[in-house]
Amino acid sequence: MQGDSKISAKRRKGASDNLIPEPLDQTMIHPESYSTAYRLLELVGADVKMIGTPEIARLMDNWWKRSVQERAKEIETDEETLLLIMKALKQPLGYDLRSEIEQPTFRRDLSSIDELVVGQCVSGVVSNVTSFGVFVDFGIEKNGLIHQSKLGSASNLGPGDKCDCSVISIDKARLRVGLKFERLKNSMPMLQ
Repeated sequence: MQGDSKISAKRRKGASDNLIPEPLDQTMIHPESYSTAYRLLELVGADVKMIGTPEIARLMDNWWKRSVQERAKEIETDEETLLLIMKALKQPLGYDLRSEIEQPTFRRDLSSIDELVVGQCVSGVVSNVTSFGVFVDFGIEKNGLIHQSKLGSASNLGPGDKCDCSVISIDKARLRVGLKFERLKNSMPMLQ
């Protein structure tokens, strides 16, 4: 019995030793690119404590004298990944790209599936894209679905896209709303 408690204490101690947070987890850098990000930080003379500060931006701008191809080759990555990492390191820790997305304006008179009527026009934002259609948040308790057969020419909708739709079916028992795409309002800002 006593041997078991020693093992448990060692496990708990070992588990707490591994709780050191990874600063890059608070950026948009993918974990597969962490080693590349650390190489970049080393090359510019910075460390993770400087992420999101004007100082890291200055150091990267000073380092950025040659072409993007040369710099990408120097840290053994492709140009797109290098540009993304540089952008991420200049942003404050915890920065969320979704904050740049303009939130949709939902109808104030619409908050429940019980208030919907077939043929009604609703505005919303794409929340998910699947192989069978696109889910749109338009301000009620459940997202509506635009089935792929009702997308028309809008087969390239993506998360964050704002669109107008018409209600084509309502299943109150299962809380499902079928939508038909009408028009794109605007899109999520691209990474720059």
